[in-house]
Amino acid sequence: FPRERPQSTTIILQRLAAINHSLSLAKSPPTQRDIKKSPLMRRRMAIAACLFLGIMTWPFAAPKIAVACNKRGVELHKNNRVNEAEFYYQCALLFKSDYAKAHYNLGYAYEQQQKRELADIHYKIAMEYGNAAAHSNFGRLLVLDKNCQAALPFFFKGLELATKNSVKYALLANMGRAQMCQQLYQEARNSLEKAIALAGDRPEAHCLLAPVLEALGDRLGTLNKLDKCPGEVRRKLPELDRWLIAQTRDRLLQEQKHR
Repeated sequence: FPRERPQSTTIILQRLAAINHSLSLAKSPPTQRDIKKSPLMRRRMAIAACLFLGIMTWPFAAPKIAVACNKRGVELHKNNRVNEAEFYYQCALLFKSDYAKAHYNLGYAYEQQQKRELADIHYKIAMEYGNAAAHSNFGRLLVLDKNCQAALPFFFKGLELATKNSVKYALLANMGRAQMCQQLYQEARNSLEKAIALAGDRPEAHCLLAPVLEALGDRLGTLNKLDKCPGEVRRKLPELDRWLIAQTRDRLLQEQKHR
């Protein structure tokens, strides 16, 4: 509109000078002080400081974080929250890739989810780092696959490494399973009796010893071990289940009933 036009050339020149001044300010590089004051630069500096601090403290913090993750995974695992436990075991291994316990626990979680290949992978890694319990579980899976002879070296190696009685018990009980599978009944008896000596209140070795004693002709001993073998444990031991289904089942259970 004519009324909005500059009224003189002087006003036009003043406006052009103002525009030129603004453009010259925009083109001039910001000072170091201005850069440091900008919000974006402050955020970048903060991130860089955190990364630097993380890199410097990683060797000290990472193992502790791994232990905490593994501990949380075990708590969830005990409450049958296996999927959540699996996440925390993986978290532990992210911070400490050579964490044998976490590899073992993750292998067990995969085994429970019937992910056999993944279970084998983590059991093998745990064994490489000297985890005795992994030897027990990996060997047990070989027994269930009927590779009983191949399983025995894992149990012997695990016994060399084991320090906890609970792990020794599992190794000896599984060794008894492998020996029974090969009809090495006297060897199986020795292994299972050693397991019972470590933890006589646990039923698994008693259950497995029953068919071994039957094969050795010890009827009274067989009935005694059956008496210490509850039904829920029997269902978890396929070797015992096959034996109970055999011809001796009815006779043995009837004798047990009338003792």
